[in-house]
Amino acid sequence: MKIFKNLKLQKKYFIGIEGGGTKSSALLCNSEGKIISQAKGKATNPNVVGFEQSAKTIQKLIVDCCRKAKCPLQEISSIVVGTAGGGNKTNQLRLKKELQKFLSGKCFAKITVSNDAKIAVESALGNKSGIVIIAGTGSILYGKNKSGKTFRIGGYGKIIGDEGSGFAIARDALREVTKSYDRKIAPTNLTNAALKFFKVKSVEELPSRISKQSTDITAFAPYVIQLASKKDFQSLFVVEYHCNELLQQLHLMLNNFPNAEKLSIVLLGGLLENKNFYSEMVKEKIEQYFPQLNIRKPKYPAVYGAILLSLKNVK
Repeated sequence: MKIFKNLKLQKKYFIGIEGGGTKSSALLCNSEGKIISQAKGKATNPNVVGFEQSAKTIQKLIVDCCRKAKCPLQEISSIVVGTAGGGNKTNQLRLKKELQKFLSGKCFAKITVSNDAKIAVESALGNKSGIVIIAGTGSILYGKNKSGKTFRIGGYGKIIGDEGSGFAIARDALREVTKSYDRKIAPTNLTNAALKFFKVKSVEELPSRISKQSTDITAFAPYVIQLASKKDFQSLFVVEYHCNELLQQLHLMLNNFPNAEKLSIVLLGGLLENKNFYSEMVKEKIEQYFPQLNIRKPKYPAVYGAILLSLKNVK
């Protein structure tokens, strides 16, 4: 993949990092955008793992990429980090400072911290206008018009936002479980699935299991979606509710694109990129209610969006 051929650089290499709520990945490329090495790591959302731990994970990704490519840290020209939890300037500056602290005296690259949605838009749309919906552990919508202006809907975290995300689906499914229990309803399919997944014998044990052991409930979402595909009424209720939440946010986003015709829309994130009952439901409803939109595949993998931005840093 050859891009930005005419850049005149003092150094050779560029790093792009995509950080999420459960995992992260990094690429090291040369000035033509050719991938030289890559690395995988743990979550980097500073709101979840803390800023110091996030910076440590990012540093390890950078070091791993350089080690695999046999590239000294001093030869990295630009690093772009697009991470969940990097959606505001305060977090971006704080994470950048932590990262600079770890890399002080070892790496002199230009460092940019942004959110994972921004790099996803870059990778999904390239220079085109369109909309990106991301639904994985969290959720957010981004739009970009012909002039390059971007718009954001949602992405406010699991406490007050992230509608349509894996976390929200799992959380609301567990609420259905506790409601059934309080109503003295015999254990449902959803209840049995929750007890088995979280390895407890009763609903009363769920709160302790989830809170005291910091269990990641997001991993329960695929089980809820699977039950919904089998017409389990509780699971189907939750899945349909969150599908409609995403559609409402999409309706708001389209206010930024008046009279749009055949506008590209890209669906990203673990819940929407992989074929499952939920992703198919979202696609079908977009086609039904928003005929002016054209669902298409992303132009590049999400992490490559960070590389594109990293290359642009030295234009």
